[in-house]
Amino acid sequence: MKLSRLYSNKADLFEAVDFRAGMNVVMAEIRLDENRRKDTHNLGKSTLGRL
Repeated sequence: MKLSRLYSNKADLFEAVDFRAGMNVVMAEIRLDENRRKDTHNLGKSTLGRL
């Protein structure tokens, strides 16, 4: 079995993740200006890996 796409029926809360052949990297990005001083911990990277 191969994981090719991870998505939710609530697309406004969870953007679909497409996996490609080879190594895939999960990278965190803070997009909201009010959160710029925060770090990239607790953004769901490990949770995505567990799924």
